[in-house]
Amino acid sequence: MAEQVTAAVTDRKKRSAASRVLWCLKWLVICLMLAELFLRLVLGLGHPILFARDAACGYVVAPNQDLRRLFCLNQTNAQSMRSPPVLAVKPPGEFRVLFVGDSVTYGQTFTTQADIFTSILARRLPGQLHRPVEVLNASAGGWAVANELGYLQSRGTFEADLVVMVINSADLTQSFNTDLPGLFPQFPDHNPPSALSELWDRYIKHMIFHVRVADRGSTITPQLDGAQPVGATLAQLDEARLISERSHARFAIVYSPMLDADGNLAPDPDGALTILKQWAQRTGVPILDLTPAYSAASTKVVLRDAAHLTPRGNRIVAASIEQWQELTRYTIR
Repeated sequence: MAEQVTAAVTDRKKRSAASRVLWCLKWLVICLMLAELFLRLVLGLGHPILFARDAACGYVVAPNQDLRRLFCLNQTNAQSMRSPPVLAVKPPGEFRVLFVGDSVTYGQTFTTQADIFTSILARRLPGQLHRPVEVLNASAGGWAVANELGYLQSRGTFEADLVVMVINSADLTQSFNTDLPGLFPQFPDHNPPSALSELWDRYIKHMIFHVRVADRGSTITPQLDGAQPVGATLAQLDEARLISERSHARFAIVYSPMLDADGNLAPDPDGALTILKQWAQRTGVPILDLTPAYSAASTKVVLRDAAHLTPRGNRIVAASIEQWQELTRYTIR
């Protein structure tokens, strides 16, 4: 009889332990499901900005994306621009400007669409120029001038009146970026299995192992491993100029300086900007140097890292471009 009682008690304990395990597993699943929903619906994880391989550019931001991620809207059109859809035929009387650049122009994945300088210009320029204005933003994080030239060679200028390449200090010696989408966590070409897996792979794991990984073109500055001579970059800019002029568009450059290793503004590292300005003077290409604007406002409020603009920095860049003499020539009086 005592053995039967002991066996019954042991059986009840086993059932109780199994019940507790099942209860814990049930709540673990519920918590994981709630976390997945929160990460997807609130933070936008699970749907990163995707990239696509491209024969001419190396890669582009994948077209036709409409994502709200980390509270910031990221939209791309069919031409992989961070812009509204482009009209196939430019309406009569419209002024169209095409900005081409890297992550500085794209505006970073965690800067919402309305706050990037091209969006600001799209809102302000019609009133300033007294005519319809369309502002296009063809850019991708990590692009070099050679990648940007590939975009113009393969897509053309979209009937733009003005083509503006936005160049930062590192771009003057950066060679064609051959990184391929899908090979790096920060450079995805497909969605991850879940928001939780993205949280782990892209953020938590790399925080633990002290390797910084983020959306391409957000905090990662261009790498100089494959540096090229400034002369090679000037040749690529000259080809971009010729493409623009053959398409009856004027070609111009906006120069955005970066910070050096000590956190100070380095407007002309190794004299590359001086060489660029000399080339521009010979070829008649106007340059807007943003160095004075950054210095006047304090780089701490303009740049969030070595190269990328804060929301206020985007507003300062937009204001500088609005006041640029190159734009005033397109005003209808």
